[in-house]
Amino acid sequence: MLSELGKPQYFVLNVSGFIQLSDKRELPPDKVIVILRHDVDDAPRSAMDISRMENKGNITSTYYMRTRGSYDPFSLDISKWIRWLNRNGFEVGLHYEDLYIADYDFTEAVRLFKIDLQKLREISRVITVCSHGNERAAIQKYVNYEIFKRRCTTLEENKLIGEAYLTVDEYVKRLELRMKYLSDSGGKWQPFLDVLTNAKGEEIIYFLIHPEWWHE
Repeated sequence: MLSELGKPQYFVLNVSGFIQLSDKRELPPDKVIVILRHDVDDAPRSAMDISRMENKGNITSTYYMRTRGSYDPFSLDISKWIRWLNRNGFEVGLHYEDLYIADYDFTEAVRLFKIDLQKLREISRVITVCSHGNERAAIQKYVNYEIFKRRCTTLEENKLIGEAYLTVDEYVKRLELRMKYLSDSGGKWQPFLDVLTNAKGEEIIYFLIHPEWWHE
């Protein structure tokens, strides 16, 4: 897949890169635009491996980090990796889950979100965030990004340029773009490579690949 993405017909962007070029209306019209994103979730070691492979292929993607998950982003090895991502042109964002953590108390969720964002910013630049799926998704009351949809808080007041679901969708609609979104959530196989090779110019392909499902 990385070899395919290195071909000249593709223009690979992380989430913030897509938002910034869309805002300026500078997406190249003759390329297949690929947004590449990874939710680290509970697999920072696999994420490290994937980021190194991408770096060798001159591809930079977005890695969304949890601050309330099973790993400590401030541990020596992971914080060192986060800084490596920043130096090598990758994007680091917050994978927030505060509405779920706050048991759907919106006021408390916003308070926790601001704390988590500030914590991650102690070791990385963060300009986009991404809603994490609730651990028991089948019985969730609201998706975590409802704190933004209901304007309990805003991207602007948190010095953010976007949310990985809401803002990308907003630009796709505003610019009347065609987009295909593929995610391997839950370990479900998706035909990533087939979608790439069959894509046409002026098409947006948005890939969410979870490192936890991919091991050497």
